[in-house]
Amino acid sequence: MSNRKMKLLIASTIDYCVPDVKGGAFATHVFNLVKCNEIKDKMDITVLSMFDEKAEEESKKYPGSRFIYVKVDDQKEQRYKSSKLIEFLNRVSFKMFYTIFIPAPRIREAYQKVKGERFDFIFGAGGDPSEYGWFTRKVGREKMIFNVGGHLEGGKVATATFGNFICCSDFIRNHMRDNIENCDIITILNRVDIEKFMQELCPGEKLQLKKRFGLVDKTTILFMGRVAPEKGVEQLVDAFARMRYKKECILLIAGAANFGNGGTTEFEERIQRKVKQLNNNIKMLGFIHHNELWKFMRISDMAILPSMWEEPAGNVVPECMAAGLPLIITNSGGMVEYVDKETAIVVEKDHNVVNNLKDALEYLYENPDIRNRMGEAAKKKAKDYDVMIYYDMLFKELCRLQKNTD
Repeated sequence: MSNRKMKLLIASTIDYCVPDVKGGAFATHVFNLVKCNEIKDKMDITVLSMFDEKAEEESKKYPGSRFIYVKVDDQKEQRYKSSKLIEFLNRVSFKMFYTIFIPAPRIREAYQKVKGERFDFIFGAGGDPSEYGWFTRKVGREKMIFNVGGHLEGGKVATATFGNFICCSDFIRNHMRDNIENCDIITILNRVDIEKFMQELCPGEKLQLKKRFGLVDKTTILFMGRVAPEKGVEQLVDAFARMRYKKECILLIAGAANFGNGGTTEFEERIQRKVKQLNNNIKMLGFIHHNELWKFMRISDMAILPSMWEEPAGNVVPECMAAGLPLIITNSGGMVEYVDKETAIVVEKDHNVVNNLKDALEYLYENPDIRNRMGEAAKKKAKDYDVMIYYDMLFKELCRLQKNTD
C-alpha cells in the first residue's frame, strides 16, 4: 500500500440520513465513524446518505469526511415498485445471479453520484444486500464489506455481492457461518460514543427534568428503543402493571415506532391505549433525539431492554452501561455478549417472561445498594465499548484485506 489514505465509501440503500438527525442505529454507527475520523484522520471517507436538510447542515461541521446526499423521489419509487416489467426482469436476474437487474431509483442516483470515482473498499451499512450489485460490478466482491447489524438471510444473495462481513456479535457471525461459504466473516462488537453517555447533568437541570416528568421521589425505570412487538414493550408494560411497587416507580418509554420520521403504527397505538388504561406511572416520551438520550439516562435508576426476538446486539446496552445504569435484559441473541453478571440481570424470554421481568424489576427496586454496585461496574465495563476502539479495529481489518487483495 502507498502512503495515500485509504478511500472508503460508506454506502446504504439510502434508507436513512447521516448525521443521525432522525435516529436509527445504522445512522448513528456511520456518524460515529465520521466523528472518529475527524480526530484520527486515517481514512478518506465518503458517505452516501438520504437527503435531509438538517443532516446536510449538520454535516458541515465535519469537513474531514465528504457527504453526498441523494434525494428520494417518492413518485419515481412508486412507479418503480408498480412496474410489472421491472419486477419480471429483477425476478429473473435474482434467480440467475442473486442480484437485481434494475435497482430502485434512489439506488441508481446514488451510484451515478460516485460512478467515476475509485474506492479501496465499499462499506455497506444496512439495507438489502441485493441492492448493492451495481457497486459490486464496479469494484469486485472482494472489496465489498457488509456491516451485519441484523439477521442476514439468503446466503447466496449476500455472497454474490459481498466478499467480507463484519458482524455485531458472535451470535450473528455463527449464524452466518452456518449459511454461507467462501467469505471472510469476523466479529467487531458495536461501540458507542461513551463520553456522550458519561456526561453529568448539572443538579438544576436534573431536578427540572425530574419535575417535568413527575419523577421526584420516584424510582425511575427506562426503556429505550422502537415501540415494536419484537422489542418487548407490551411485555414490559404488563410486567410493570404487576409490580408491587408500581406506585413508587415511574416507567419511561423513550422511542417511537418509526424513529423520528413521524406517524404511528397500530401496535404503537395499542400500547398507548393500554398505558392510558393502567395508571399515570407509565410515560411514553415518543422519539427522543440521540443527542438528548443521555439526559434521560441520567434521571433514571435502571434500564430495561426486554427484546422478544433474537436481538443481534444493539447500541443501547453499551450506552446505558456508559451512563452507569444497572440493566435488565432478556436472554436474546447477541445482546448478552455485551454484559456480565456484575452489570446486568438476564431473564429468560419464555412463556413466563412477564413475571420474569416483574421479578427482576422488584429485585432492583428493593436493593438500591446492588443497583449502585451494578451501575459502577457498568461504567467500568463500558470503556471496552468506546467507538474509537471500533474505528481502530475496522481500520486494521481494512488494512488486512487490502494486503490480501494487492
